[in-house]
Amino acid sequence: MIRRPCLNCGALTTRTTRCETCQRLHDSLYDTEYRVAAAIIRANATVCHICGKGQIDDDPFTADHVIAGNRLSPLAAAHRSCNIRKGNKT
Repeated sequence: MIRRPCLNCGALTTRTTRCETCQRLHDSLYDTEYRVAAAIIRANATVCHICGKGQIDDDPFTADHVIAGNRLSPLAAAHRSCNIRKGNKT
């Protein structure tokens, strides 16, 4: 199994994105309504709102909060790498 750093805490994990503890916290913060909205954003994404580029192989679209740190802010499509690089900045 390949061990990767958790997106939140950096601890090595065999899970795909987050360690078990961070995944539980993430799941508790984002309810079903958010998940449905994020799935719609990802499914209809054509361009990243951060870099302005279209689909990139091996860099899928994610749903990004336009106002960082505000989970009630509007969502927009962003490449995973752009979203991670942006972090908690608006």
